[in-house]
Amino acid sequence: PDGWFSIVLAPPLWYARAEAPLGEDADGRPRRLVAGDNDLGDVLLRDRGAVDGRVVDEGGLPIAGAVISVASKSDVTGLQEVTDEHGRFVLGGLPEGKIGLRVVADGWLATNVNGMVIVRETRHLDDVVLVRAPSISGVVVDEAGSPARGVELRARTRGGFGPAAMSGEDGSFTLFFDSVAPHWIQVPATEEYDSYGVLHPETATLFEPGTTGVRVVLRRATSVTFRVVDAATH
Repeated sequence: PDGWFSIVLAPPLWYARAEAPLGEDADGRPRRLVAGDNDLGDVLLRDRGAVDGRVVDEGGLPIAGAVISVASKSDVTGLQEVTDEHGRFVLGGLPEGKIGLRVVADGWLATNVNGMVIVRETRHLDDVVLVRAPSISGVVVDEAGSPARGVELRARTRGGFGPAAMSGEDGSFTLFFDSVAPHWIQVPATEEYDSYGVLHPETATLFEPGTTGVRVVLRRATSVTFRVVDAATH
C-alpha cells in the first residue's frame, strides 16, 4: 500500500533463492525507483546443489505424496519437496557438503538417506524404498452395533501418546505406527459418546501393532432433555 517493493529472484536449482533490495540513498532511506533504467548492482547467488530420485514400495510401485526434507542442516530447515504421482521428486537449494534426507509418508515407516555429498549439480539418487508401517485396525460402534462415524481414536503407551486416526463412515479405522510396542486405544468423550480407555487405563486391553479386527464399543453419552417456560404463561 505504500508503494515499496523488493525483487525476489527464483534461480535454477543449483543456486540459493535470493532477495535483492533496492538499496538505500545517501541518508539511509530506501531508494525510490526513477524514470528509466534502475541499476540494482550485482546480486550474489550462493552456489547450491540439488537431488532427484524416486520413492517406491518394496514391490517397486511409486509412492505419491511422500515428503522429502533435509534432516541434518540447520541453515535449510523447512526446505522440503513432495513426490508426484510417479513417486518422483527434485529437491533444490541444498548447501554444498554432506547432508541427510528424511522421507516420510502416511502409512509407511519413515527413513533417512544419510551421508550424501552435495556439489553444484543435480545428484541422482537410487530409489528410496519405504516399508509399510505396522498398524492396528478395526471398527468403532455404539452399543447397538451401529457405526460410530468421525470418532477420534488415539493410541497410547505407558510412555505417552502414539498416532491418532478418525473413524470412517462405516466406523472403520487404521492406526499406523513407527514401532512395534503394544498400545491401548483411547477415545475422548464427545457430546454423543462417553470416553473409552481414558478413565481407567490400567484395565485397558493392549494391542500389538499388526492386530486387525479390533472392535471398539462406545457407550452413548447420557443426556437430559427439558424445557424452560414462563411461570405465568407456561
